[in-house]
Amino acid sequence: MYYLLLIHILLIVWLSIDGLGRRINIIPWIMGTMILGPVILPYYISRRPLKAGESREGRWAACFFKCLAVFWALMWAAIGIWGGKLYTEAVKNEALEYRLAVISSKGRICENSNETVTRFRSLLEQLSENYIEDPRQLANISLITHKKMKERGMDVSLLNIMEGLNQIMWPEDGKKRSYSEYAFAYSNLRCKGISHSEAIDDLQAIANGY
Repeated sequence: MYYLLLIHILLIVWLSIDGLGRRINIIPWIMGTMILGPVILPYYISRRPLKAGESREGRWAACFFKCLAVFWALMWAAIGIWGGKLYTEAVKNEALEYRLAVISSKGRICENSNETVTRFRSLLEQLSENYIEDPRQLANISLITHKKMKERGMDVSLLNIMEGLNQIMWPEDGKKRSYSEYAFAYSNLRCKGISHSEAIDDLQAIANGY
């Protein structure tokens, strides 16, 4: 994980700057940081010479463990945030159907074997034949609809939303409809207390011109 290497480098840079400012031999500290990594920094802080106006409360051992606890808490928080961003970027680089399956399953899944990925892929292809939006737009609209319904207290599956809108049969006039309009209508119907099947039936009636 290259971000851990970057943390080591940043520690060495900071320690070098601080050590040179205190006129101490920084070579042993740099070597220690290269070998033991983040463990050295709290020890360095607890043992480094103090500048004019600085003070160190308590014995150095107490200072060391206090610095160690604070430093590791901050480092793990940084790793968690950084790791989360890296994971998000990794998911963004995956195929649309895989991203939808990951979000739907609330976790990372096996791209080649999970049936949900295959189902989302098929849905995007089928929806593209009947709606004017491209697959990326279809995915984004579905996610927005799902999010808005959850915010209104509706526990509905992303897969159910897309499958329901895919069930609507259209007149054979060769025209493509707006997925965003029907997704918005579906969301409003559900939030009025109508069941999934009833909402799809109402949308089907609209599609038939009733």
